[in-house]
Amino acid sequence: MPEVIVYSTPTCPRCKLIISELQKAGMSCSEKEFTPDVMAECACCTGISTREAPLVQIGSIWIFANDLFDRNGQLLSGWRRNF
Repeated sequence: MPEVIVYSTPTCPRCKLIISELQKAGMSCSEKEFTPDVMAECACCTGISTREAPLVQIGSIWIFANDLFDRNGQLLSGWRRNF
């Protein structure tokens, strides 16, 4: 399986939550800083620009915060289908 990378910011509670949930699900992931360079790489690869963390990369697949969380910041019940 390709490496799972969670791009996060230091003060992002949703970032910590998705990392915790991935670990509970038995998935190994690494955490990296969500930077302008990451945003540019994501936009180049997907054609979609985002400034919202967390951003998850699995190989060539990018999963955006709105694929994982609702408008209230709650983890969507079907979040695992993205993995």
